[in-house]
Amino acid sequence: MSNRHLARTIALQSLYQWDFNRMTEDILVIVRQNLQDFAPSFDDNGFTEHLVRGIIKQQSEIDRLIVQYAPEWPLAQITPIDRNILRIGIYELKHPEVPPKVAINESIELAKTFGGDASGKFINGVLGNIYKDMEAQGERIATVHTTTVAPSRREEGPMEISAGGVVFRHNSHDGYDFALIQDAIYRWTFPKGKVEEGETLEEAARQEVSEEIGITKVKLICPLGSIHITVNAPGKPPTPKTVHYFLMEALEDTLRIVPDHEIKGGEWVPLPQVIPMLGYENAKEIFRHALKQLGLPLSQNK
Repeated sequence: MSNRHLARTIALQSLYQWDFNRMTEDILVIVRQNLQDFAPSFDDNGFTEHLVRGIIKQQSEIDRLIVQYAPEWPLAQITPIDRNILRIGIYELKHPEVPPKVAINESIELAKTFGGDASGKFINGVLGNIYKDMEAQGERIATVHTTTVAPSRREEGPMEISAGGVVFRHNSHDGYDFALIQDAIYRWTFPKGKVEEGETLEEAARQEVSEEIGITKVKLICPLGSIHITVNAPGKPPTPKTVHYFLMEALEDTLRIVPDHEIKGGEWVPLPQVIPMLGYENAKEIFRHALKQLGLPLSQNK
């Protein structure tokens, strides 16, 4: 059993107990006790608590979606197991650090293991319809697959995961500026960096934007997808990397950039100049997704 699947199993067990006891117990006490009782040596880096906290915080919105997408089943009549599997699945669908297919498949597996004979089909139908509508409404952007050099089978190794932001501000001319940086080879791109252990993709993206361009006050708008590249560093084997990008609005104007061996500079760039300046085709593709989310015409950036 994978670590994340075990964590989701303990989250489900805890939510079931909390729900069955009419939500009167402290959910985090339940989670910690279950981790101690059933997985005493399991280090989940806080994932189980993070998942349960998020579900409880957004329970009203999550339950509203259950009612909307399972109208033939009043919420109270859905079994506690199925109800809480749906809560886990919907929460993860709404959060881009989990690929949607993983969120749905993990929920189906939980349903097959802990639910009734029809639970898997029921969970699949509800989550599948939610995801379909999310895509139609632009909440889930199809992943952008762009690979500079495809690694051969013998080159494959640990995958490095990074996160970054397409950060914009409204300028005084009723237009948009975007924050670009110059990387180590003086090509213009967007701020990004490695996801550290225990960080969510959103947390890592915010942190890297803060570190690379000095913007700490941002509003995260939505995920923009991911790019897949291979890093070829001198003297090292090729390393596959996935970079997840988010659209962010800066709530402050001043860029604070300290040039070093990885970042040579950075500046706010007016919208019409962004595509011509960007030094990578995959960055241009991510930027086009950002324009779609902002409702801006692509004709300004070809």
